[in-house]
Amino acid sequence: QRVRLRDLVDLLDAANIADNAFLFIGQGMVDQALSLRPEERRPLFEEVAGVRRHERRRRKAEEQLVESETNVARVQDILAELRPQARRLAAQAEQQASRETAGTQLAEALLVSAHARWYEAAGRLTAAAAQRDTATREADRLAAVLRGAEESAAAIAAQLTTRVAAETERRAAHDNARVTLNGLQLAEARLLGDIEALDRDVRRLGDERAAAETDMATQRRSLAL
Repeated sequence: QRVRLRDLVDLLDAANIADNAFLFIGQGMVDQALSLRPEERRPLFEEVAGVRRHERRRRKAEEQLVESETNVARVQDILAELRPQARRLAAQAEQQASRETAGTQLAEALLVSAHARWYEAAGRLTAAAAQRDTATREADRLAAVLRGAEESAAAIAAQLTTRVAAETERRAAHDNARVTLNGLQLAEARLLGDIEALDRDVRRLGDERAAAETDMATQRRSLAL
């Protein structure tokens, strides 16, 4: 069975499986998105908020509105052409009322045909006007939806900006903590070196003290003799 492309796109949009229906922002893509220029960043936010789908529906409604207005103009042109003809046929019918039966029947047939065409045109005009009103309401509804989607996109952009600012602040704090930790580790290493040097000095002084005490004891024994 043959299917119109527009019907297929509408069906996919309704199921949220159309082209770029869902867009996932992974880790690391936030910084990349914020580094883009505003005109380059807008399509990304529109995809996240689903604005593109509403844009397609709005354009479709606008096309239907233009088509309806064209039909209304065409019907009005037809009516403008039929009114003089109907009046002319009515006048001819009155003038030929006393003429031959065939001429009278022909005029009546033409008049009936003109009335039929006029009623057909009037029906088309009514249908076109109803279609135009429907398309106008649909365009207004889609415009409201689009405004809501744009507001959602702006909110998402603000949230992303806040999250990136918080992430940047967290990274800066982490880097500062890492620098502080490295400094403390270096200070600890220096203190450990100083402690080891002091331990060596203490041991050396202890040895010197023991040697001095031994010398003093030896000298005392010598003096006692």
